[in-house]
Amino acid sequence: MRCAKCGHQWTQTPPEDLPRQVELPPLESDFRTIPGAARPPGTNLPAFPPQRRPRSGVIAWAILLLIVGGVIGGGLLARDAIVAAWPPAAKLYELIGFAHEEVGSGLELRNVSSASRSEDGVPVLAIEGEVANVSSAARDVPTMRVIVKEGDKDGQNWTFKAAQSRLLPGESASFVTSVRNPSPNATGLTITFTTDK
Repeated sequence: MRCAKCGHQWTQTPPEDLPRQVELPPLESDFRTIPGAARPPGTNLPAFPPQRRPRSGVIAWAILLLIVGGVIGGGLLARDAIVAAWPPAAKLYELIGFAHEEVGSGLELRNVSSASRSEDGVPVLAIEGEVANVSSAARDVPTMRVIVKEGDKDGQNWTFKAAQSRLLPGESASFVTSVRNPSPNATGLTITFTTDK
């Protein structure tokens, strides 16, 4: 033997009872096969909680579906405004089975007349007539626009509403509108349906 610190060497004889036989405890798996053997105490390792499936993927899919549904629903509900702003969209709606109807579709203007008169010394252009539902379904009566023509150009214009806002099939409603100080260059007028309020 040699000392690790000072380097001194000597001879060491082993004890007389060597070699000894050492009995090792059985492994945990052996306790199942050895009758009457006690189960070893529990381990001191930390317990790991069961892994949970991430829910972020489900939430992301739900949000995506809500966004897509909102865009599709909004596109269908506002198709008149979309087609008015971008007319080629009408063909797209027809392809998916939602044909666009022109503003005032199923309605007809009848007995339209105009007259110039004076009110309190001020010239007034008065227009009257009626709008009729010529379709087989109830129709909302949209806002109407009067455009006064001055030769080839559009002059004064304004919007107005009929006496009724909804017409049943075959029903009609009268309208009257006027403008003070009409253009002296007026050569005619047109009335159209519009989405403007």
